[in-house]
Amino acid sequence: MALLTSHNSPGCTSQTTDLSNNGFNGQIPSSLGNLKKLYFLILSSNNFSGKISDDLFKVTHLEWLDLSNNRLKGFPYQINKLSGLNALSLSNNQLIGCIPSQISRLSGLNSLDLSYNLLSGTIPSSLFSMPSLQALLLHNNLLYGHISPFLYNSLQYIDFSHNRLYGQIPPSVFKLENLRTLMLSSNDKLTRSISSVICKLKFLEILDLSNNGFSGFIPQCLGNFSDGLFVLHLGVNNLQGNVPSIYSEGNNLRYLNINGNKLKGLIPPSIINCVNLEFLDLGNNMIDDTFLSFLEMLPELEAVILRSNKLHSFFKVQLSSTFSSKLHIFYLSNNSLSGTLPTKIINTQLLKT
Repeated sequence: MALLTSHNSPGCTSQTTDLSNNGFNGQIPSSLGNLKKLYFLILSSNNFSGKISDDLFKVTHLEWLDLSNNRLKGFPYQINKLSGLNALSLSNNQLIGCIPSQISRLSGLNSLDLSYNLLSGTIPSSLFSMPSLQALLLHNNLLYGHISPFLYNSLQYIDFSHNRLYGQIPPSVFKLENLRTLMLSSNDKLTRSISSVICKLKFLEILDLSNNGFSGFIPQCLGNFSDGLFVLHLGVNNLQGNVPSIYSEGNNLRYLNINGNKLKGLIPPSIINCVNLEFLDLGNNMIDDTFLSFLEMLPELEAVILRSNKLHSFFKVQLSSTFSSKLHIFYLSNNSLSGTLPTKIINTQLLKT
């Protein structure tokens, strides 16, 4: 542990100061405000505490400010003075109170990460009208209220998960044509149906809407709307109908979780096109199907969770020698399976009942 003081802080000509992953403690020294030519300041993963000195905001040329993973308190309300800022990370500190609307004055900001704090109140609507913003990460806070409409389509990464947001997903989200990550999980009160318009997000890679109150039918297009989609998590909602039935060849899906809904019917045979699938969880639904011998055609599977459904019959199931070569989680409890248990499954020692 060490204090960062004016005697051991970088010289006044520094353009980049990276002191991350050290043991510095105490307050961030105000002398850093004398570094007039500083463009990048990275103090992440230390033990800095207290409030952020107002002197730091005299460094008007600063483009990148990363103070994440410390113990800082009090939101820096003068942050808008850093008019040239491109990236701001205050993640994993002890910030409390509301997010100030002044942040929206940083018109050139590309990335804003305020995750893992104790921020409360509503998300300022002005954050949704920042023309250059590509990443907006507000997860793991105490934020509540509706999600405001997005006015620009520059956003690529949205993570509002683990908050207290409610209402529906604003239709403007589906117009964010460059969006790659949409994570809204564990807000509990996000509701309404999932619009099929979501399938217009052709570049989406991660879609996580789990642990909310979404209802209605799952859009069938979710199986093949984006070749780059590798995470689809809709678990623990009130969704009904069938599992999305069309999975196109060449898809990149690795994680599929629709656990804890009200899905019925069969598991679609086209799931064999998900050759990269590593995690499959369809448990706690009402799926009425025979044992899925085509699972052996998914060579990357590491976890299969099908418990608490209406699966029945192992009759005439033949599994090849390649089945379960990577499988280490296999849950089939609370079904209506009968017949002869395939030897290959017994040999895996993975069957959970």
